[in-house]
Amino acid sequence: MIRRSAGYALLLCVFILSEQTVGYGADLTVAVLKSEGNFPVEDILTGFKMEMQENSIAIRLTHVEGGNDFDNIFSQITRVKPDMLICVGVKALEQAARIKNIPVLYSMVTQENARPWSAREGILGISLDIAPLLQFRIMRQAMPSSKRIGVFYDPDHNQKLIDEAKKAAAETGFSLVALPVRTIREIPSALENLEHRVDILWTIYDPSAYTPESTRYILLQALRKKIPVVGLSPHFAKAGALLAIYGDYTDMGRQLALQAIVLSKRGEPAPRIWRPRKARIAINEKVGRMMDIDFSSQFLKTVHQTY
Repeated sequence: MIRRSAGYALLLCVFILSEQTVGYGADLTVAVLKSEGNFPVEDILTGFKMEMQENSIAIRLTHVEGGNDFDNIFSQITRVKPDMLICVGVKALEQAARIKNIPVLYSMVTQENARPWSAREGILGISLDIAPLLQFRIMRQAMPSSKRIGVFYDPDHNQKLIDEAKKAAAETGFSLVALPVRTIREIPSALENLEHRVDILWTIYDPSAYTPESTRYILLQALRKKIPVVGLSPHFAKAGALLAIYGDYTDMGRQLALQAIVLSKRGEPAPRIWRPRKARIAINEKVGRMMDIDFSSQFLKTVHQTY
C-alpha cells in the first residue's frame, strides 16, 4: 500500500560510531531501529548477517524499541553504545539522523525521502527504488507484445526518474507515456487520458499520485479497463495489479553490509545510496485470466510469489 511521503517509508537504520576504526575480524555491536508496521526486517537482517559472516566480521544484534519516543531511543542507544545502527524506513531514519557522530545505514526508504540527508556524512543506505531499466526488462519478459508504458508522476518529486525511465524504455523497446499529476484529484482524468494509449500502467513511489485511496481507485479502474498494472510491492499484486516488481530484501541486507564494511574503513568513501541490485516478482494469476494474459513458462520460472 502506498502512503504519502511519511507513510511509504519503511525504516531500517544501522549506526556505526564514526570515531572508531573497524577492520575485518572486528566484533561489532549493531543496533536495529525500525518504524511501526509490517516490514521485512528479518529478511534484511538475514542478508546483513550473511554478508558480514562471509567477510569474517562477527556482529551482535540488539533491537532498539521506542517508536517515536526519541528520548527513549536515545537512552537505549547511549546504554548499548553500538558500533552500527541499522534503520528500517523513514521514521526510523528521522530519529537516527538526530543522533550525532554515529553513521547510519538505512533501508526501505525511497531516494526522494532520503534527500534531506543526501549530503550528510555517515548516512548511507539502500533505497526502495529499482532502476527503471531493470523493471522494463522484466516487463518485456512478462508481456513481450506490449509497446507503451503509462505512468503518473509529480514533476516536483520524480522528474529525474522519468527522464531516466524514458531512456530505459527506448532501450527495451517501449515508449513511455508520462502524465504529470500534482494532486490525487487529477487521477481520474489522467486515467481517462491514458485509456487506449498504453498497454501497461507502471507505478512508482510518488506522494502526489499514490495514497491508499488513489491506489485502490487506480487498481479498480485499470482492472475494469483491462489495463495491466505493474505494482511496486507484493501488496499491489495481492490487491489487483497484474504483477509487482520489488527489491530482494535479503540481498538488500547484503548491500547494507557492504556499505558498512566500506564505511568502517577510514579514508575510503562509501556511496551514499545504492539501488537494489536484485528484483523479485509477484503475479496475480486471477487478474491475468481476467485480462486474457498468459505468461510464458520461461517467465513463470522467475516469479517468486503468486496470488
